[in-house]
Amino acid sequence: MLLLENKYLQLSMDLHSEIAYMEWNKHTAFMSNEDFQNILCMCMEVLKELQPKALLGNDQHFSKPIPPELQEWTVAQLNPHLVKSGIKKMAFTASRDFIGDLSIQQSVEEIQKNMPRKQLSVRYFENIEDAKRWVSV
Repeated sequence: MLLLENKYLQLSMDLHSEIAYMEWNKHTAFMSNEDFQNILCMCMEVLKELQPKALLGNDQHFSKPIPPELQEWTVAQLNPHLVKSGIKKMAFTASRDFIGDLSIQQSVEEIQKNMPRKQLSVRYFENIEDAKRWVSV
């Protein structure tokens, strides 16, 4: 079921498995910091309503550099929403863009450092198949 779509991202959910899918596209290279913040806030509001068990972020086409201050904002805003959303597992996939991939890895590390492991398990994967397998268990 499609939940949200804009020029940077598509958010959907498989209602049977209760897994939400967030797929960024190649236009993220042109996304402003404000757009990034607004999109994440919209996604978190939608997910809070639907209460998925897991979230899979397909970041293969993500190419936006995320500066340290935006990473800090992301953790500060995202972590409380993640707790309220009921998500127990989050998987992220590697980006084909070096800077985008580094930004995602750093953001994932910050989320992991600031979230109790028993509330949320977060993993980073090189490919979408492994990520899907992990969130499905």
